[in-house]
Amino acid sequence: MHSFLDISFVSKSYPTAAGPAVIVRDFKLDVGKGEFISLIGHSGCGKSTVLAMIAGLTNATTGGILLAGREVTGPGPDRGVVFQSPCLLPWLTAFDNVMLGVDRVYPHVSKAERRQVADYYLNVVGLGDSLHRKPGELSQGMRQRVGLARAFALSPKMLLLDEPFGMLDSLTRYELQDVLLSLWQRDQKTAVMVTHDVDEALFLSDRIVMMTDGPAATVGEILSVRFPRPRDRKQLLEDPEYYRLREQLIGFLEERSHRRPESRSAPPAPRPDHSDTAHPLLVV
Repeated sequence: MHSFLDISFVSKSYPTAAGPAVIVRDFKLDVGKGEFISLIGHSGCGKSTVLAMIAGLTNATTGGILLAGREVTGPGPDRGVVFQSPCLLPWLTAFDNVMLGVDRVYPHVSKAERRQVADYYLNVVGLGDSLHRKPGELSQGMRQRVGLARAFALSPKMLLLDEPFGMLDSLTRYELQDVLLSLWQRDQKTAVMVTHDVDEALFLSDRIVMMTDGPAATVGEILSVRFPRPRDRKQLLEDPEYYRLREQLIGFLEERSHRRPESRSAPPAPRPDHSDTAHPLLVV
């Protein structure tokens, strides 16, 4: 598999009075172009820390990260991030919130074309009738649809999702998982998602990275999910393989997540330089 994202023996620690607090140690993962990867593990295992290092929001203490052959040295417009709560400006409409990013990323095209991009993605996520409503007039699920529309409208090389549906009720979460898959299948953008939800990981992912418990968390096991795409939730729930994989995930979380794999010697890697932040991260 050709590596589009190469995370090479990355560690993250913070200084404390008692010595360095190691959050993640020797995390190694290769992600192919167009893959959808989920990171799963118990709270505090460093899933969001790994995602933040890929995003360039925090620097790795040791190790390095390459995206499309270029070292990640800070935030950049080639990565779009979707958090649990979308960062929408409350005084702007849904349309204007999407346009804010579109205007910045596509300065070379006409205003009319930029408006078409924003309009298209808001309609795709089901907000065609709510383009001119402000965030305060939208439900939490609708606001997250705006966040997803903006993420895809900006056309980053990579999509990073930090529990994007964690604050939603089950029905809305299922609806937005379908919206996300529908958007993703249009151009199969490389994606890494943090989740606590075993079923969500199985429904969305090509591979699921199971992280060991912290401190000094790392990759424990990696599960391949080979269900054909496009996926149908009802068909998956009728497939015995779905329940076999589900049991494997739950078994890891309940029985093996506290076991650290045998140590691997990491090659020396320069500390990433985060001094160049001329291109701000597209937080969506």
